Amino acid sequence: MGEVTIGDVDMTFWNEHMTLERKGERLATFPDLIMTMDTNTGLPLLTAELQSGLDVTVVCVPRTHLKLGAGIHDEALFKVVETVVNKEICKYVFASSIGTA
Repeated sequence: MGEVTIGDVDMTFWNEHMTLERKGERLATFPDLIMTMDTNTGLPLLTAELQSGLDVTVVCVPRTHLKLGAGIHDEALFKVVETVVNKEICKYVFASSIGTA
């Protein structure tokens, strides 16, 4: 788990990328697909492979365009993620937490 800054975006991860922010504004939250790629090869970069000096592209696909398993709808699991990455997650993922559809 950890944090990484790529260009002007900040990301948190816990095996997978959990949040993507720019200047404190949330751009994406897991289960959105947040992915890093080597810009030169087009190959995906795992969080463990990220290092200073790499030319990295950040790609994001909103969860509304993904097929997700049933576990993604269990808010209790996301509360654990919030504790580990020290970022709000449920507020961005569950409509009941933010009062909108």
